[in-house]
Amino acid sequence: MNPPPLRLPLERILQKFKQFLKLAPTMTTGLLMALVGLLLFLPFYYQYSLVELILYSRLMTGTYDGPMSVLRQSKEEMKGFKSHRLVLDLSLLGWQILSFFTLGMANFYVKPYATSCQIIFYHTLLQKRMQADSRFQQKAPDLPKSNPLD
Repeated sequence: MNPPPLRLPLERILQKFKQFLKLAPTMTTGLLMALVGLLLFLPFYYQYSLVELILYSRLMTGTYDGPMSVLRQSKEEMKGFKSHRLVLDLSLLGWQILSFFTLGMANFYVKPYATSCQIIFYHTLLQKRMQADSRFQQKAPDLPKSNPLD
């Protein structure tokens, strides 16, 4: 029995590259579809990113009048500020990566910090809206003075 012929490493590399080129159109199409999906998803994510905070403030002030009004208000409040929220999320990306590598143990610190940043963003946004629009009747809700979990 003859041993298989020895191939040069360069020949193996070229053979693997040819196999890769056969799959390249499929991978390129998949990557393109993922990027288009992400580009379509992100504006809607940031458009409705304030829904939880608006819902909370409306429930605390007793002005809740249905889910559609909360969605509408979030959409209106985020006009012109989606890029600011994206920058906030990108600034928190390092903390999310740390949490991933510590298998979620860093979430004891990261999650409250990220949530506090989002709440401060919401209150800052409300203050800017009130300053820009003198007709704005709703007062920015104060942060609770006591712990709501007590």
